[in-house]
Amino acid sequence: MPNCSNCGRSVEDKPKVCPHCGSPTRIDSPGLFGSHGLGCLIAVALGVGIVAVILLPVFASARTAAKRVRVVSQCKRIGIAMDTYLSDNNDRYPPMESSVAVGKRIEQYLQDSDELKLLECANKGTWNTALSGVPSEAIVNFNDIWVFYTERESDPNFGAMLFLGGTAKSANKFVFDNAMAAKARLVYPKDQKPTVFEPDK
Repeated sequence: MPNCSNCGRSVEDKPKVCPHCGSPTRIDSPGLFGSHGLGCLIAVALGVGIVAVILLPVFASARTAAKRVRVVSQCKRIGIAMDTYLSDNNDRYPPMESSVAVGKRIEQYLQDSDELKLLECANKGTWNTALSGVPSEAIVNFNDIWVFYTERESDPNFGAMLFLGGTAKSANKFVFDNAMAAKARLVYPKDQKPTVFEPDK
């Protein structure tokens, strides 16, 4: 025999109103929750499912944007390390025989709590070997030349590029290829000759 949901007394024949306290019994239909309660549960579950389907792409987009910001930030901090290296080495870019070699040269300037990740980023990225051993004052088209490119881990077609002057921005392969096409115009003082190091092949 069912009980009233309000007063708890036993009622017969599943009346809509409890004969003892006069409140709705909510036991007028079969099932654990009754037809109305079960219908509400189904409606809520459907609503939550629809909202989840709508929000999943939003969350995925936000996660992608966060990764993009992180890679650009890493690239910019590598640029700061490179600027510090330049100030300690007569404003001359380091020999760039390999990415790992450049990473070793700027490692001491990566003063950050995320230092190991920055060093790994520097070691895996692509450096502009045309700048190898070049003094910064010899570069004419300063803002057009890239220094470093790193691919994003989750998407090799999207990453970040560091340009002369410390500017870092998001870049895909198309942007990278266009930047590769821009050659540095160099003007050396008469008493200064370039020391160019060929990268490992």
